[in-house]
Amino acid sequence: MYAHAGHPSAAVVLVTSALFFTTTQAGEYHDEPDKVFSFKSRPDIRAPKWNVTFHDEIRLSPGYWFVAPYEKYVDDLDTYGWVGPHIYDGHGDLVWSGNNQFDGANIMDFRLQNVSGVESLTLVDNNLSKGIVLNSQYEIVESMQWGDDPIDINDHEFQWVDNNTRNLVINSAWTRAPVEASRTVGFDGECNTIFESFKELNATTGEETFRWDSYNHIRLNESTHMNFGDTIDQA
Repeated sequence: MYAHAGHPSAAVVLVTSALFFTTTQAGEYHDEPDKVFSFKSRPDIRAPKWNVTFHDEIRLSPGYWFVAPYEKYVDDLDTYGWVGPHIYDGHGDLVWSGNNQFDGANIMDFRLQNVSGVESLTLVDNNLSKGIVLNSQYEIVESMQWGDDPIDINDHEFQWVDNNTRNLVINSAWTRAPVEASRTVGFDGECNTIFESFKELNATTGEETFRWDSYNHIRLNESTHMNFGDTIDQA
């Protein structure tokens, strides 16, 4: 991960090996104190440690790192202390961890946004299919539901727009493409397809005010192909 500020030659490199572990490796990672933070008062927090290298530090603007490591859980009861939203200062020291607050859930699109004129932390909790807004005390002040099934939620976007009166979100729809369309990508029969769409929601009521769907707009042979197996259940 790289950050640049103030001058093209000024940079800081932030590196950790925690972000792309398999489930088995994640459990082993917890037992390596040199790689995770550990606090007697908060044993639940096992946030990743970072190796920070500065290049021309004096030219860097002050700021914080927002990261949200995630894990592909095998069991619904699995939780890992390094998963979820974390904030670090410019030297890699932990400022805040939201692991316990969000029950070890995978969190996406963790960032700072202007919400109703106030700089607020926002994120997507995929387990709850909700967009979340936190205040400066890290308290949840608003949550917005935009789907009932987590598989329908593309949790990479939770954007406030139009003077904070609208939200932009992305949805994913699993379906089978017609045989004729499937043949254009060399598939014999109906292939499983994910059609993405984006929605504009009323930020107050959650009502859908606009939607654009890639279905019937983008052909399969213009899309990315992935081998997810023979059935949607295998994906």
